[in-house]
Amino acid sequence: MEKLKPGWKRDADGTPVSPDDWRSRYCVRAVVIPVASPAEHGKGSQEQWTQLRETLKDAWIRSTEAANWALRRLLANDVTRTPGDTKCPKMPKIYLYGERDWTGWSQSASAVLRTIEASYRSKRYQVVWTGGVSLPNVRYPYPYPVHNTLWKLYENPDGGLFFECRLPEQRVSMRLKGGSEYRHQLMSARWLIQNPHCRCEASIYTRGKQIVVKLVGWFPKEERAKTNAIMFIDTAEQSFLVARNARDEQLWIIHGDRCRDWIVRHDQYMQRWHDDRKYELRRPSRESRKYCEDMQAKCQKNNDRIDSFIKESAAQCVNHAKRRNLAKIIYNDSCQTLFPRFPWYQMRLALQQKCESAGIEFELSSGAEEADSARELVTEGVDAT
Repeated sequence: MEKLKPGWKRDADGTPVSPDDWRSRYCVRAVVIPVASPAEHGKGSQEQWTQLRETLKDAWIRSTEAANWALRRLLANDVTRTPGDTKCPKMPKIYLYGERDWTGWSQSASAVLRTIEASYRSKRYQVVWTGGVSLPNVRYPYPYPVHNTLWKLYENPDGGLFFECRLPEQRVSMRLKGGSEYRHQLMSARWLIQNPHCRCEASIYTRGKQIVVKLVGWFPKEERAKTNAIMFIDTAEQSFLVARNARDEQLWIIHGDRCRDWIVRHDQYMQRWHDDRKYELRRPSRESRKYCEDMQAKCQKNNDRIDSFIKESAAQCVNHAKRRNLAKIIYNDSCQTLFPRFPWYQMRLALQQKCESAGIEFELSSGAEEADSARELVTEGVDAT
């Protein structure tokens, strides 16, 4: 089989596909499924869970240490601003992978280093030049990446979806959760089983006390009839999202009061919790640790709620556009006064990804871009006038 050009891929029948043609037919998506058990049937014994967690612990220690080492090396290799400098120079070249021995997990280590270097480059100007951001520190456990050739999915004839991969110490097999609440994830997983050439990198990490597996792959876009209809989706002062057509007629509205209540109540709870911890209160370390664990669980619950709300709202927008056979969505989130501390970027990204999967063009309104620029100027302390 002949070697492909950079960026080219092979279809299921081995036919070479150009990058533009491939991206017009497929889009990258991630599927996250929690681990149900390390055993083939049942919940698994305590010994099996202990063995699985010990194996994953070694992998997470490696990935976390490599991530922090890469950050320190990148900063040490970078330039130091002096009083006479007027322009931020280019980042010096560095080959992180060649500076250490990665025997036993070379492909996973390479993935960790690439991710960390990309993250450092995105924040380099603020870290090295303006000093607005300090060098981040990666917390344990950092997700352990698995190359697409080192993992596989399969379904047991008796039922159950299994994920098998190679870790630094040994190969492990885990049964993933199923049921009606995971029907969309299972459909995506079955696509990857039937089309192994569409698999990308997988990763294993924790969400609270739960072990989860993230599967990344290329999934087909929906084919849609050609049309010129457009829908405008804007944020408003009294509502979360308002949709209008080209004639400025309101199509539907999402108020999002429940999400706003979640954010306000969570902020009040955290403020009262911090107030109770401030004055003349010295607890033993074990009890303080329990308080911190309770706080983390509360924050995780709030974050999960908001994440679900974002995905549901994005799905509502795209499903409505599909039902009306619309070709394009123009999104404007410049008005952000109703929701305090809402992750608007996640909402924008979720809507863009849903549109890409459905074959609908997504465009960010110029008003939203101007609002982003103004917020960046305020954040960096630059006078906008």
